[in-house]
Amino acid sequence: MSASYAMNDVKNPEHDKIWYDLGKKLSVIDHNCKRSYFITKQNYGKSHKMNSKICNIRLISIKSTLDDMVCGSYPPDIHTITAYSVEVPLTHIFYAFPNPDLTTENQYAQRQHTYKKSYNKEEKEFIEEFLILIRYFLLEIIEIDIIKQNKHYKRLEKNINKIMKAIDSFNKLFRDAEIIDA
Repeated sequence: MSASYAMNDVKNPEHDKIWYDLGKKLSVIDHNCKRSYFITKQNYGKSHKMNSKICNIRLISIKSTLDDMVCGSYPPDIHTITAYSVEVPLTHIFYAFPNPDLTTENQYAQRQHTYKKSYNKEEKEFIEEFLILIRYFLLEIIEIDIIKQNKHYKRLEKNINKIMKAIDSFNKLFRDAEIIDA
């Protein structure tokens, strides 16, 4: 049993809110990660170094570890959490979070074209904001008490370090990327 339940199996609603908030933040970051990937792929093509570097910023290891943490934080007969009057299945917190604020339309589906090998100003600003947001999120989650107390904490730290290196690697190329008026 972990920190989300007290020793006498009494539910802790504050921990439900922490997991809920983490799931919501991660769903936004994952959405922005995919959007950044598609912007880069559309501008540089699949085989360009810029695209391969952004593809290394993968959140699946973080999602997997956080999923193990949240599922292990509750007794086996608990399958959902409730926070802010919203019920979310434990297995959807980090994989299929019900976030109505995000649209999932593919606005980047286009026929192959000549790649411009640059970003426009709006795209560059979006990706810069994404990089700041993901760094802040990754640094923030390792400081949360129920995360620190979890048996999977070391694995999470290792996964975060790997993603931070991928972000740094992409950012080196990205800083020098050309900006064009669109």
